Amino acid sequence: MLTKMMDVLQTGRRSDSAHAYIHATRAVHSNLYLACNTKVDKVIIENGRAVAVQTVYVPPPVVALLAS
Repeated sequence: MLTKMMDVLQTGRRSDSAHAYIHATRAVHSNLYLACNTKVDKVIIENGRAVAVQTVYVPPPVVALLAS
């Protein structure tokens, strides 16, 4: 976390978690896939190593805005 604070001090720009961690990780690991509105149902393990995950779609909550 201190490294991200140092980045703010050096650049003068704030950073959110996506830019600080996810984008940086995806730049290094091309096999990383992010899926929104999903829940991990099962981790697939081969030879003692996690190689994939089985996911289930979880619909986002419906938000109703009422005008008064």
